[in-house]
Amino acid sequence: MDGFRMPVRQTYLCLLILGTAFWGISFAFTKVGVADGSPFVFLGYKFALATLVLCVIFFRRLKLINKETLLAGVAIGLPLCLGNIFQTVG
Repeated sequence: MDGFRMPVRQTYLCLLILGTAFWGISFAFTKVGVADGSPFVFLGYKFALATLVLCVIFFRRLKLINKETLLAGVAIGLPLCLGNIFQTVG
């Protein structure tokens, strides 16, 4: 026996539960984060930190970005950004 191996379906179920838990916990952090300040400042820090972390992780892939990739990213990111703004303000 070469060790315990969880079936793929159970692995995906565990990841789904974990993702849902993080998503639910984030509401409490958002409430604390915007309690004494502007939701836009909170979101600015949140997105700046996420950008920094992702730039470090995917540094080599950043060199491959062209105009087409950038436009696709904006098209995908703009609705996501608006959704975050509306959810945080609401």
